[in-house]
Amino acid sequence: MSGPRAEQSGAEARRPLDTGHEPPDNLDELARRVDDGLVLAVAVEPPDALAETVFRLDDMMLRRVVALTLARAGVVRPVELSVLITGDEGIRALNRDYRGRDEATDVLSFPLTDAPLVDAPADELWQAPEAPDEDVTALARLDGAQPGVIGNGDVPPPGDLTDEEDGDDEGAEPFVFRAGVGEDDEPPHLGDIALSRDAVARQATRAGHSAAWELAYLLAHGVLHLVGYDDQTDAGYRAMVAHQEAVLSSVGIAR
Repeated sequence: MSGPRAEQSGAEARRPLDTGHEPPDNLDELARRVDDGLVLAVAVEPPDALAETVFRLDDMMLRRVVALTLARAGVVRPVELSVLITGDEGIRALNRDYRGRDEATDVLSFPLTDAPLVDAPADELWQAPEAPDEDVTALARLDGAQPGVIGNGDVPPPGDLTDEEDGDDEGAEPFVFRAGVGEDDEPPHLGDIALSRDAVARQATRAGHSAAWELAYLLAHGVLHLVGYDDQTDAGYRAMVAHQEAVLSSVGIAR
């Protein structure tokens, strides 16, 4: 990522902005086209936390948020992506294993593409490594280079979470549960998103809006990272906020 900007917390990402990123007139039509070719896998951990809805959002609504976000970003071809809804401990483990940060966060994105898919100014996007090895994917370049793992803010103060036992992370597998990564008969896999339901509840209470709105907002944020957006610059931050606000307005989730 470029620029020294600190990561944005969930609360900071909610102030309204006049960005000039207006939604296309045919956003709903584009979203329907996206939905027709979208392969979306949603998993919840631990398994006993699985329910028909997550903060009253069912699979259909989560799918609509993803489709609208992709349409808003101009990615209308068939694609596949995975979403994991976990808790603070689960996302902390991912953050530690793949970013070297032993702390919880609200959302992590794991892009699998070698370059941004969206047509946007360079200062709104993450930059691909100059010369990646042929056998190294985005998820394997988890030493801090981008693209790789992209996180948001909302890190609890030290002591909020108990320390986990040290494990052997050598050869650790990503959490992805894809059917394939762009084989001839399958859509390309954009990557994976991990969300902390604990952070969703905490940030929604702090901001004074619904947990459903918070979850949809963070899901849209994660999708935008997968397709190339980066909020580590002012331009990228403003573009992402505009897209997320437009998506939630279209979805109609009560704030």
